[in-house]
Amino acid sequence: MKRAIVTAALLWAGLWPLAHYAIVQRYGINPWKLGAWAMYTVPTPPVLVGLFRQVPGGFLYVDHRKLSPALQEQVRKYEMQRHALGELARPEALADIALRELELPLITIVVQKAGLDLASAKTVVLKHEYVYERGRDGVRLVSDRPKLAPPEKQATGADIGVVPDESDTGSQAAP
Repeated sequence: MKRAIVTAALLWAGLWPLAHYAIVQRYGINPWKLGAWAMYTVPTPPVLVGLFRQVPGGFLYVDHRKLSPALQEQVRKYEMQRHALGELARPEALADIALRELELPLITIVVQKAGLDLASAKTVVLKHEYVYERGRDGVRLVSDRPKLAPPEKQATGADIGVVPDESDTGSQAAP
């Protein structure tokens, strides 16, 4: 019995780092979570979450400072969840509250995080866009697009049209 326990523990200790690496690479979870040995070798950049409403000709950034305290809290909560769980954390709750409070038929949630491009060994912006609409039975995911922003567009995020907001020129950005 002792031998079986020791063998199982050694197998677990030898195989878990490989499994954890695969999970981190596939889902983008925080390498500090789930007890991996390589957690000290990886920086943990912040996760940025932006809300965008569709307007004729492009998208308009919804300034977080102008949101209700409940919606601001939901954005912060989702940022923390996404930081820890990566793509396993889905923004349905955030979309639901945002669509209700902002009275929009459609909302785009953009999640950005710095990451490492393994092919080039360069730091890149990893971007994930979720588009939700209000349906009869609650929110419905319309589009789910993970993508790597092209290097020439990473600094500006200009890979999608943006319409200026006449009331607040500082609030424009692109998903």
